[in-house]
Amino acid sequence: MPPEPSLALPTFEAAPTINPKLIPQLRMPFPAGVVVLCCQGNHSEPGLTHSLPQNLHALDFSNRVLAEVPVVAAAAGTVGYVFDHAGPEQNAGGGYGNQVRLLHEHDLFTLYAHLDRVFVRVGDPIRVGQALGTMGRTGLAGDRHLHLSLHQGAVDQEGVPDTVEIPALLTYEVGTPGGFMARASGEFQCSSKGNPWSGGLYGSENDGKTTVIGLLTAELRQHLHDSDLLLSKSVSRRSRLWEYSRQASNLTRTQYRRFLEPLLSEDPDDPVTQYTWAVEIELSVRRVQSASRHLDFAEKAARSPALFEPWLGGWIEARRGTISLMLARPEEAKRHFAKANELLPITEIEEYEQQQWEQLGGSN
Repeated sequence: MPPEPSLALPTFEAAPTINPKLIPQLRMPFPAGVVVLCCQGNHSEPGLTHSLPQNLHALDFSNRVLAEVPVVAAAAGTVGYVFDHAGPEQNAGGGYGNQVRLLHEHDLFTLYAHLDRVFVRVGDPIRVGQALGTMGRTGLAGDRHLHLSLHQGAVDQEGVPDTVEIPALLTYEVGTPGGFMARASGEFQCSSKGNPWSGGLYGSENDGKTTVIGLLTAELRQHLHDSDLLLSKSVSRRSRLWEYSRQASNLTRTQYRRFLEPLLSEDPDDPVTQYTWAVEIELSVRRVQSASRHLDFAEKAARSPALFEPWLGGWIEARRGTISLMLARPEEAKRHFAKANELLPITEIEEYEQQQWEQLGGSN
């Protein structure tokens, strides 16, 4: 699923508001050696949040490997605004959830949004690389990620001014030559609407000390290599699962089994692989006990903040409703479907429930 929910809104074009020469060079908002996926970038397709002027030049970064991802200052500044009491509501903090806004020169500020925890307070002087909080999924964030954007204007309002394009963000794109270099926000290769796992992987050198330009030091290269190895495997698995899910109706159980077995062997703790196995391998032949075990494992694994999938809980309950109908337990099925609709109130869940009652349980 996309890290931010889709919105049926038009695309806007936001004009630059400041001379790029006045904008300080920013560094990746993560500690040195951390690698992240660019899961949504500039000028997103109509319907996604980054098609809106207040998000147009924003970058979303995620990491599904680290249990906790520290978020650090991309440049020195002063804390101008903090929101740190977001609940489950999507509109918390104006949709940005827990957040820090860091003031720089020329009324510019960087926004670090959807945080889990916040470590700073308004008025705090901040040095580059200083910890601001941890990556989260508060506000309008379907999945755990960091929303980074640059703005000019009033810093202490719930909403934010239109974004300013970031002319120079120091990073290393994994798999490309040249090491660390400054990239404009529009130059990042980010996931497309068609595949939320298709973006580029980017590394950080932000240790708060002298910037690293060009070739990497041996120590940093090794750190980035180790981080990339874990994250790239996770992203590859999820990308392949995404592509296969779009072909599910055309695949046989044997084909799905051959596809899933190596993924499950590679990472038995991945909740989406466990869920897919339960549905495509076990439920397809009514092996309800085995399906239930895989669903239980998926639910347990998905509790990890790094592995959380916003859609998974609702669909696990919907599949449990199917199992209850297979076992001729209609009242139990009603409870599971009710919980599914509570966790994921979308049309697809309602349509699936109706279909299951018609096929397996008669009238509901």
